[in-house]
Amino acid sequence: MKTLLFLTADFANLTQDNKVNILGIFNQVFAPKFPTLHPQYHLVVKVGLEPGEEPKNRKLTLYLVGEDANAAKVKVFEETFDFPERIGGFDPEHAVIMSVQGMVFPAQGTYQFLLHIDDRFLASLSLYLREQPQPQPPKPQIEG
Repeated sequence: MKTLLFLTADFANLTQDNKVNILGIFNQVFAPKFPTLHPQYHLVVKVGLEPGEEPKNRKLTLYLVGEDANAAKVKVFEETFDFPERIGGFDPEHAVIMSVQGMVFPAQGTYQFLLHIDDRFLASLSLYLREQPQPQPPKPQIEG
């Protein structure tokens, strides 16, 4: 199994013919204070089947962890799926676009999404949350 896409974006969708449209890819969020509410973002995952792998009854799971990954691992998504048939030598692909609305991040720091296929780790995606820098007051102009 290979990871073809794993990212966060302002918006994403999947067309009827399985094209992935993505707008505003990011990996940093700046907030005025914490905890903070992120109103909406999209998590995009696309995985590809490699030759010899079983296409049926696969399980994709996404977890979110904070700075201390051992303390809290929250399952945010899980599905069982079948890859499409292999046609013309192309390796089958499977895409998931998850719209996340109203997520609260309790503190600044590094959060990670963990991608598991069939209960085995496949990839991670870091999302960095930082306090928004305060604007510096303008320096006084000296007239002379």
